Amino acid sequence: MKKFVSIILLLCLLLSCSALAELSPKGEYPIAKDGETLTVWASSFSNMVDFPNLPMTQWFEEKTGVHIEWIEVPNADATTIFNTSIASGDYPDIYMRTGDLLTFAADNVIIPLDELIDEHSVYLKALLDENPNVREEITAPDGHIYAIPKIEYNQVQGTRAKMWVYTEWLNTYMEATGKEQPDTIEEFEDMCLYFKENDMNGNGDPNDEIVITGQANYGHDGGDPMLYLLGAYCFVPSAMPGERYFYLEDGEIKTDVLSDEMREGLKTLNRFYNEGLIGSEAFTQSLVDMRSFTTTTKDKVLVACIPAPYHFRMLTAQGDVENAVYFTDYTALAPLDNVYTGEKVVPGKSTEVIGNRVIVTSACKDPVLAIRWLDTFFMPEVIEMMAFRGFPEKDWTWEDDVVNCNGTTPAVVKHNTADDQNRMWNRDWIGSSWTDRDITYAVEASGADLENYAAGELYYQYAKDVGWPQMTWCDDLDLAAEKSQYAGLIHGDITTALHEFIMGIRDINDDAAWESYVQMIEDDGLEDYLAICREYYGLD
Repeated sequence: MKKFVSIILLLCLLLSCSALAELSPKGEYPIAKDGETLTVWASSFSNMVDFPNLPMTQWFEEKTGVHIEWIEVPNADATTIFNTSIASGDYPDIYMRTGDLLTFAADNVIIPLDELIDEHSVYLKALLDENPNVREEITAPDGHIYAIPKIEYNQVQGTRAKMWVYTEWLNTYMEATGKEQPDTIEEFEDMCLYFKENDMNGNGDPNDEIVITGQANYGHDGGDPMLYLLGAYCFVPSAMPGERYFYLEDGEIKTDVLSDEMREGLKTLNRFYNEGLIGSEAFTQSLVDMRSFTTTTKDKVLVACIPAPYHFRMLTAQGDVENAVYFTDYTALAPLDNVYTGEKVVPGKSTEVIGNRVIVTSACKDPVLAIRWLDTFFMPEVIEMMAFRGFPEKDWTWEDDVVNCNGTTPAVVKHNTADDQNRMWNRDWIGSSWTDRDITYAVEASGADLENYAAGELYYQYAKDVGWPQMTWCDDLDLAAEKSQYAGLIHGDITTALHEFIMGIRDINDDAAWESYVQMIEDDGLEDYLAICREYYGLD
């Protein structure tokens, strides 16, 4: 019945819109011949020029012929203000924010957009037609699209449990031993023992080097050293979106955290810990604390190996410090070979990060105008302006003889990077966009970018998808809350137990200790949790 009502509402809106605005033919600009107005709700930061005065806004109004009445709210309070606005029933035409789309649709807060997109957009429709996987992800179970998406190419974070090593020390190790970069857990241990035993920073203190550090408690997204190291034994997708230690394969929910392979991996990591290669602080310290050790000058380096999803996580940039350690002073090591198969396998996800971004409300009297205006975000020139943070020829140019981050030419050279937040909309906070590999890698290659992208390429060739969908459509709030409660308990207990086995608080060599751990996870409600996940993700 709700679906029928929403379809009737959409038909009524479509039939009435021709009397509201005289629009140019589809794909032509300006959109509105006589000028039209839309109200748009969006959040911003206090250090930004307000939306009406941004040059990007002025360009957009001139291009489309549509005036925007902005409802601008501070980003810090955006969630609360958004919820209050929804509850009030007094909606703008467009929210640059989404929420529980199925509930919003059932409550007649928003309208379906799939027919509007197919009939009245040019650029978004073409992109969805070329990428049916994206259309499938953003389509609700009832067959409707309820939000305009944002698609971002991000291979670097397609895998996260990376390990970085201080390049100078790595080179010293290889020259002194005649060995190559490590591929196996044994070779990695050999390298780490060399770092520990050879006063790598040359300060006369053989005990101040930190061989492997980490910050396991920061978002669980690759800063935990065990995630990289356990990859030599089993599949541990804790750093990926989804249900952390669990993955989907052939429609089944699986986990390796209770396996014999996991136990063998923990035995090795316990040996690393006893050898002084991993300190307990790696599992407890904050990101700020870790960076206090990694952010140094090159004559005072302390840390050999740092787990991080991307290099900017490792340390704090020191642009004005002479002889400072920089991101490019660390090299991404390849994933380790699996001790059983000899293959390198790392948890991964799609390089296309898909998210819902913009909704059109039932208060919008001219949804065709709204969808035509939103379609402008997907014009190639707008995608470039938002991706490169400025206007072509003025703020950036294509240069035929400059190498881009893909190692080819031409490249986008930025000429004006200062204060770009006061010229352009930030695509992370307003509107929608669609960046692909070509756009992402088009900018002029710098050392930091090249290292980061190279690490993404290195790891992604070994990626095995964790299988969890990017978009979930469960509108059962009680079920979602129950899943969250189980997940918090089970994931927390797994993490704590694995760390305790590594540090010897639990004895990994004691069969009774291992069986107690397995029983704890089962007693936490593992079977119920997996059944709830199947229902939540619509797997049955």
